[in-house]
Amino acid sequence: VARSFDPSYNYDTMLWIGANFLVNLIFIPLALFVLRFVIRPKFNFKMKQHETYKMNLTPEIKIVSIVFGILLVALIVPNMFPATSTVYQLFVTKIGPAGLLAAAAGVLAVIPVNGKPILKIDEGIKNGVTWGVLIMMSCAITISNYLTVDGVGILPTIVNLIEPFVQGKSSLVIAIMFVVIGLIMTNFINDAVTATVLYPIAAALIQDSGNGLVLFTTLFAAVTIQGCFMPSGSAIGAMFHSNTEWLKSKDIFIWVTILMAILCVCLVFIMWLGIMMGF
Repeated sequence: VARSFDPSYNYDTMLWIGANFLVNLIFIPLALFVLRFVIRPKFNFKMKQHETYKMNLTPEIKIVSIVFGILLVALIVPNMFPATSTVYQLFVTKIGPAGLLAAAAGVLAVIPVNGKPILKIDEGIKNGVTWGVLIMMSCAITISNYLTVDGVGILPTIVNLIEPFVQGKSSLVIAIMFVVIGLIMTNFINDAVTATVLYPIAAALIQDSGNGLVLFTTLFAAVTIQGCFMPSGSAIGAMFHSNTEWLKSKDIFIWVTILMAILCVCLVFIMWLGIMMGF
């Protein structure tokens, strides 16, 4: 979405990792503090005492750990290289995360242990895929994609509603406003639709108002994966609502609202701090 707005834009993955680390560094202690000392929910739960867990590193676990470690390196390290380097072009541009994950699965599928492959693709498809969540998420995404069709008029409506509030405002105010709107919107429709609708509008306004576009893009990428309020928000939201045996929709609405409010405070603070530092 960012490159469709500006073809020369080079997404800084390390900045995204750093920003997400900072967000969680602030969010987790703050959320625990609010839940523990402000809301103070009551639970009738006692932790069962178990024997000390002893790790049993089987050959399968060792091989999977090695492949997983190599996969992490292949996903993260190439982003540290310049965009024009061979390493970046090969692992990030050509192969990409999906290709690396597929390669890791292929390696595990051909490595035998005791005469059997570690990863059995057919069994994984049959027993390892939560089809209920996948079907619910697919239907929600399909429906929400129609919200951006020109004939529906949602995009012009959003522009008309937002425009009076951003006229003459600084890039900081505009960035914070769209981060908050994006956080709310992504909980109802999927992340791709949220990014497609809001990012071009926000990027154009922020670019005209000053700096902060790089940091906004980074935080907005983090914002649009937070949708848990409704099943249409993300795969996690669909998983929450499909597991009614251990989580009721009423509880999801309450706790997600509280946690999203806390996250919103953290994002606003980081956005302000980043723009003050010149990002």
